[in-house]
Amino acid sequence: MLTQPPAPALADRRRKRRPWLLSLLLLPLLCACGFALAAAAGDGSGKAFPVDGRVALFEPDVELSELAGGKATPRAEWTATARLLYAQAALETLDQRGIDVASGGALPLHDPAGDDDQLRQHVQSIANALLQRRRGQDASPVPSLEADAEALRRIADADYGLFTWIRDSQAGNGRAAVRLAGRLLIGNLGGGEQAGVALLVELRTGKVVWHVLLPGQTYDLRNLAGARDAAARLLNPLRGGRPAPAGTP
Repeated sequence: MLTQPPAPALADRRRKRRPWLLSLLLLPLLCACGFALAAAAGDGSGKAFPVDGRVALFEPDVELSELAGGKATPRAEWTATARLLYAQAALETLDQRGIDVASGGALPLHDPAGDDDQLRQHVQSIANALLQRRRGQDASPVPSLEADAEALRRIADADYGLFTWIRDSQAGNGRAAVRLAGRLLIGNLGGGEQAGVALLVELRTGKVVWHVLLPGQTYDLRNLAGARDAAARLLNPLRGGRPAPAGTP
């Protein structure tokens, strides 16, 4: 006996149920994506912030590596160049935003009267925490530099301190490669990302009053043009009390 095909009405009902089944299967994935987007939107990135006072620019904690054969090797000369160029670009950007800088250059990221590397490690820990929040892995409050407030006041005569943390990897032939975001510290952020964080800290208390995360775009910090692009992307939300130079966006 031959099997009769399903009646048209029954076949239609089955087809109508399929989108509901598909939605149920995709619901966990959609919820996970929604959580990640909410975490990114709530991390404080890109919000305009009025700076009422002088800012001390601290030496940027930048590390560049060379990517070859799937392995990243730190390059001291690239790192040294990137730190100098980014500091120059950051000073230019602050001036363009009408912000008074407390010194003519970047201040050392260490306390001469204490542990040389403690301040750098604390800034790195805050950057790590903020990047984890962007990935939706940590919803805890933003850490602070309250333990370093006394040391910060010894180093800088200013109202705020500006700190920058950037990790990146470049191909040896000069073309941008897969971005490695400090994997030994924070794990893999995913292909193609350059990891960067800027922090504005109130020096009297050590509290982080503003922060921003570098987006997925890539900036070659080994040249001044790339450093300027990165500094502009990170620091443009800041607004100072004096008029910005003519032509500033």
